[in-house]
Amino acid sequence: MVALLSTCCTTWRAAWNPGNMLTVDESMVFWKGTGEVHVTYQPRKPTKYGMELKTMVCSESKIMLAAELAEGKEADATKAYRNVLGASPATTLRLAKPYAETARVIIGDSWFGSCNTAE
Repeated sequence: MVALLSTCCTTWRAAWNPGNMLTVDESMVFWKGTGEVHVTYQPRKPTKYGMELKTMVCSESKIMLAAELAEGKEADATKAYRNVLGASPATTLRLAKPYAETARVIIGDSWFGSCNTAE
């Protein structure tokens, strides 16, 4: 599933040149299937059980440019930048990496809004 998601994101980025503003957020995708997928429970979401994604979209077109699947605490703790910065800034950096040094503005809700992320 992770490889498929990565391929989709690469294709989306190649097909679309986003505007100056990018938005990061988390999403839940309903999942009742089988297989090696980490299912998350988020009581505050309309879809309470499912695959949790951290996503980045072009704020102007609403086209998804990047997505990262939550894989569970242990797997997520091994992802890039996590040990140095913590979960929120690390996730934001990984999602925005293809647009580093392009002077785009990244907008996010409170989960993404830490001092480490801003720096």
